[in-house]
Amino acid sequence: MQNSYLIILQNNIISVAECEEGKLLFIKKNGEKELPYKAATFWEWFKEKIDYESEELSFIVLSDLKEFAIPKDIKIAKKSVFLSNSSCLAKIGQFQSGLHFLSFPKIDSFKPKKREKRVTKVPQKDIGTLTKTSIADIYIKETLEYKSAKK
Repeated sequence: MQNSYLIILQNNIISVAECEEGKLLFIKKNGEKELPYKAATFWEWFKEKIDYESEELSFIVLSDLKEFAIPKDIKIAKKSVFLSNSSCLAKIGQFQSGLHFLSFPKIDSFKPKKREKRVTKVPQKDIGTLTKTSIADIYIKETLEYKSAKK
């Protein structure tokens, strides 16, 4: 069996999520999904938590460090499971801001997109020209009146 995990390491705090059925499910320790990072104790906990017995694993690591090592006793898959699971892959972009992207096995052709903020533009209309029959016009009018009252 092949499992895939997202590891986020930033400011010496680590969290790990398993990609399962298109969802990222964070693995918790004592109810916490973020843990202080020390390599030896983290990997010991990780192997125990997932009942690691030598199955092949895939990892995507987002880290503020340029390098990250997977212990030699963990078997890395020949092909990343993330490449065949686009739902999980798409969700990874929301965590990437300013972090280095590493993958085990190496993924050459993918860089997750950063999540873009949606900006809703309110059409520029004069308050007097808005009707009261359109819900959009009522919303715009209320918003414009609220903004002008704050000035």
